[in-house]
Amino acid sequence: EGDILVLGGTPGPYVDQWAAGCVQCDPCAPEADPTECFCTYTAETEKEAKDCVDNALLSKAFPVWGLGVLGDMSDRPTATNDPLFWLHHANFDRAFTAWQVHNVELAKAYYGAPDKWPLPKLRECYGHALDDVVNSEDPFINVLEDTPADAPPTLRQIIAATVPGWTLPYDYDDLPAGMTGVLEKQRSAFAEKGAGPLETPAAAEGGQLDLSGLKFKFPGN
Repeated sequence: EGDILVLGGTPGPYVDQWAAGCVQCDPCAPEADPTECFCTYTAETEKEAKDCVDNALLSKAFPVWGLGVLGDMSDRPTATNDPLFWLHHANFDRAFTAWQVHNVELAKAYYGAPDKWPLPKLRECYGHALDDVVNSEDPFINVLEDTPADAPPTLRQIIAATVPGWTLPYDYDDLPAGMTGVLEKQRSAFAEKGAGPLETPAAAEGGQLDLSGLKFKFPGN
């Protein structure tokens, strides 16, 4: 129901439509047939419905389905209902793990992330510096064992806790681009020296992001 979705995360298209009174969602029992649990637009015509939601995306089957045409995956509070969510994010993480293995030499400087933001010629972009809270508007809570349960983790802490072959608490059966064998060699090297690739403090040489490679993306800067 709408009130549950609001408590579950930042309001999105479904919740906004429900909160504005544009959508009527009847209670649905857990054991009910999902095909019988749907929302309908309260307006009698498509034009009235679009006026209510300020011309936001409407279902092609108006007014039967009130949650848009993209399904649960299109809204954060309900995205995990879609099995594709788990496949998509796991494979994205798998690809990123392979990138970390391939670029292990960058890990000692926390993959080049700056200590502080903003930098000259770039606008404020909170969340990209090492000591910024990850997703500060809706932060993760109690996800790292070595941090207080009520303290949202920073980017520095997340990187330190997810180094493949050292602190990453899980493995993939197979990594793309032949990185599975490379990871095993790195794991052995870390174990032999008793330390991972990170250095503390990160980016000790001033903590500034190297912008030299951005000149083609930022003409004139």
